[in-house]
Amino acid sequence: MALLQKELIWDYASDWDNVLSAIKAQLPHPASFDSYFKKSELLRVENDTAIVALPSDMHVEIVEANYATLILQILKKETTLSVTKVAFEAKSELLKMEPRAEQRTLSVERALLDLEPTPTEVVNYELFYPGYTFDRFVQDEETNSVAYLSSIAVAEAPGKTPYNPLIIYGNTGLGKTHLLQAIGHYAKTESTVEKVYYITALDFLSRFVENRGDVHTFIQEFHDVDLLLVDDIQFFSKKPGTQKQFLAIFNKLINSKKQIVLTSDRHPEQIPDMEERLISQLKGGLRIDIHPPTLETRLAILQQKAKSNNIQLSDQVMTFIASQETQNVRALEGIFTKVLASSIFANRELDLDTVKELLTDFRREQKERVTVDLIQEKVAGYFNISSNQLRAHTRIKTVAYPRNIAMFLSRQMTKHTLQTIGLHFGNRDYSTVIHACKKIEKDLESDDKLRQEIDHIIADIQG
Repeated sequence: MALLQKELIWDYASDWDNVLSAIKAQLPHPASFDSYFKKSELLRVENDTAIVALPSDMHVEIVEANYATLILQILKKETTLSVTKVAFEAKSELLKMEPRAEQRTLSVERALLDLEPTPTEVVNYELFYPGYTFDRFVQDEETNSVAYLSSIAVAEAPGKTPYNPLIIYGNTGLGKTHLLQAIGHYAKTESTVEKVYYITALDFLSRFVENRGDVHTFIQEFHDVDLLLVDDIQFFSKKPGTQKQFLAIFNKLINSKKQIVLTSDRHPEQIPDMEERLISQLKGGLRIDIHPPTLETRLAILQQKAKSNNIQLSDQVMTFIASQETQNVRALEGIFTKVLASSIFANRELDLDTVKELLTDFRREQKERVTVDLIQEKVAGYFNISSNQLRAHTRIKTVAYPRNIAMFLSRQMTKHTLQTIGLHFGNRDYSTVIHACKKIEKDLESDDKLRQEIDHIIADIQG
């Protein structure tokens, strides 16, 4: 009996290999297969239902909504199993989500019909980075997998998933813009929509100000948009007029079943001075945060860059570089670019001692480039105040605490003396700078939120 059971499982595995080959041939993009089906298996057949196992609840949600019909058709064609239905089970609950409660729409027509797609127009496509595609994004189940999977789902079927709007948030340099532009790249390459509009929140603000006398014309720019991509919506903070117009565009597109994807450096509800109506609308979709990458992911990112540049570096050197930056992928890539440039210039593989020396020089150069004025600008921007307020003699808590942070970072990230730092903050005494630094150092021991805020600001300064 045990032998018979083993043979039965093996038959299922063989059948599923055939199914997977057929699925892979049908999908429009390799990233879709790797993300959804690479770790899948056919568990069993109960009555007339094929039970397919997938890695997580998120995989189940996406595959069930978008590929169930395709899988069933291939099961009938490629196997001898008598099935009329297909169901899915999650192998684990590693990935969680908060989907909107609405009818899910199957989207397999493009995979099944051989139609000539309409070319996709992308507004501001010149702002896209060529390398910001799904196949160049390094996925990590612990830190960014949910954002990655949901982005692919949206790219494949804009406006037809429960993830509308899709909001990706997290600190600077973790891949939010990469995923946002990857969705746009995919929509253009695969023609999943007719018109994509990509814009940063700062550019949206600028365009709104330019057209303040003719708001109707400004709104008309978004009239026939199928997929709206907006980067860094935290810059809508304290801009009620801009928020009002964005909300009007947002509502029109959502009501027309058009797709919206947004990024932010924090959860939308944590952005200060945002209209309640806008926050309420943003709650309707899926909000996903991205965390700093693990060491394994940082190594994978570096290995990908080395491969694309045809550079060989030892595992020891790669691990050392990956350990130098833990919070910001963009900063890590900057460090690696420095090493790559030196390796190409020297026309040889660099050993560990040479790389350590290079990075010591690089850190020194970075420190010389960081100024107190830059730190003040970034701290003020993060807390939505002006740099002048940091230099003013006010003790209001909403200004005093950011000032302490700016003084702390000035001491950490520049070579200036305490006296010089004090001069930059309204001619304050060096003892004030010492007090501010000690205050922040003490608070960092127990305040995780403060640690995250400072990490974010540092990443912004270095980026």
